[in-house]
Amino acid sequence: MKRRDLPASTHARQWFLSAGTCLFVLVLTQCAREPEHPPWQCNDNFVCDADENQEVCPSDCVWTDETGEGPAAAVCDAQENWTFVQACLGTCGNGQEDEDETAETCPRDFPGPGCGDGVCAPNEDPARCPIECHAGSCGDGTCELHENAAICTEDCTPGCGDGVCQADEEATCGRDCLPCTGDSCVCGDMVCGTSESMMSCPEDCTKPSCGNGAVEEGEPCDDGNDVDTDACTNACAMASCGACQ
Repeated sequence: MKRRDLPASTHARQWFLSAGTCLFVLVLTQCAREPEHPPWQCNDNFVCDADENQEVCPSDCVWTDETGEGPAAAVCDAQENWTFVQACLGTCGNGQEDEDETAETCPRDFPGPGCGDGVCAPNEDPARCPIECHAGSCGDGTCELHENAAICTEDCTPGCGDGVCQADEEATCGRDCLPCTGDSCVCGDMVCGTSESMMSCPEDCTKPSCGNGAVEEGEPCDDGNDVDTDACTNACAMASCGACQ
């Protein structure tokens, strides 16, 4: 039997179908290889999370020359992530200590002491606790609960947040310098105020002061109140029955 040659148009159609199938398979393969990413978000918490990018959340995801060049370029800072900084792994910022991450390269995933209590303590490292320690209001003249001297030297003294009202903190450190009346409550003004003691302010209080609520040298007790009939008398002595029969 003689082989019947197919028309040229049929050959052309088969070639296009074959090429189209290959192209379709190639596209599917390429799409399957592309990494998936979560829907882009922006929570404005001063941290560039893994599901944020510079376009959707420019307030959290910030590029700076200081952190993007030199030795700092090897660190994934709080306002950087994998979408625009090579040093950032896709896991940096998820709150877990993942493989290939260290406290040096992804400090926010290795929180330091005190992180998690909602307050930026004086010795807290902002890099390791960026949600609590950030300069969101730095420059307003007040050392807020989310600031310390490491993140905002303009507003915070090194000791703000240690519970002692120092002489240079009265106007800026509200968490240490609570409103008070009467005797001065500022440590360093050479007046031992009602809320100060030899332990909290040795500069001003050089001898025991009964009634300040702190048990100091020579005092069996000091309950800080003026009730003379409780267990600690107004003379800072333990109440006793005396000559009870």
